[in-house]
Amino acid sequence: MERTENTARGELLASLPAFAGFYPRESLLVLGAVPTHDGTFTLASLARLDIDEIANKPGQTTSDLVHLFRGATAPAVFVVVASHRNEETADLPLVSEVDVLVTALRSAGFATIEAIHVPEFAKGARWSTYGDSDLHGTLPDPATTDFALALTYLGHQIHSDRDALIAQFDPAPQSQRAPLEPLVRSVVQAVRDETATNNLAALRSRLDELESALTTPNSTSAPLSDQQIANLIGAFASIVIADAVVSFAENEEADLPNMLLKLLRLAPQPQAAAIAGVLAAVSYLRGEGVWAGLAASAVKPPTNLSLGISQAMGLGMPHDFVSTALLRGAGEALQILRPPAS
Repeated sequence: MERTENTARGELLASLPAFAGFYPRESLLVLGAVPTHDGTFTLASLARLDIDEIANKPGQTTSDLVHLFRGATAPAVFVVVASHRNEETADLPLVSEVDVLVTALRSAGFATIEAIHVPEFAKGARWSTYGDSDLHGTLPDPATTDFALALTYLGHQIHSDRDALIAQFDPAPQSQRAPLEPLVRSVVQAVRDETATNNLAALRSRLDELESALTTPNSTSAPLSDQQIANLIGAFASIVIADAVVSFAENEEADLPNMLLKLLRLAPQPQAAAIAGVLAAVSYLRGEGVWAGLAASAVKPPTNLSLGISQAMGLGMPHDFVSTALLRGAGEALQILRPPAS
């Protein structure tokens, strides 16, 4: 017997590829979700590991995930095993490992925890719940969920796999980057001069230009001249500006990660590293753990921001604790450039 909440869970599961940016395969996903008044769920955070992590190192994987989600504000946690394991027997895979993880999460204070298996993220794929044979269903088309359609409207795509998503962090073709390099160098020198002379008015103007470009709806599809792109990239030569941009993560309507990725792919070093650090921080604040991890490791050498995100995720530091520290630093940088009226 299927229960009425099956539809909500099916929609939640089908939204995961859009939230992650790709179709996870042979993966363990742990997501924080917020129940809504109509019985559906809003995704708040997502962590993904290769399925072999929990299969081969269940104790360490459980400890890492519990640390990562401890202190999270999302009241519901879903553990999703996306795997074709045990397909020939129809038995749920990794039952004992999943039970250990669920027990540990419950001990950490999460009252609502569900573990779900789905062989793949595809229309009609059957999902089943660990420990409750009555709670099961089939996935709607992941490409037509509300979240996926919203991304499509903004001009984005859900990549076929993680490798395809990683490729999005590769530098743009040299033919696109070469014309920008002398323009960026000129802007970077101007920003350094403004910083050295404490020209806050000029730096504030650059932050305003960045905010307009990064937070305007459909900003990734808006045409920009080479000089406008160079102005945006060069502004990241200011550490204060880079830190202040992190505060824009609180603008939930802005397509901030994708616009930062666009600049990252076009930027020369060391501005590319600075933008990658901001992208990692913004993604982390928005609960997009996959993007945060990729951005933090996208460009070497790491910046303080990207190194901090990598360490926080690697050590499983509480998300709320790290987020508070990030937003405090961003707020302090913002006050330097936009001091409150006296």
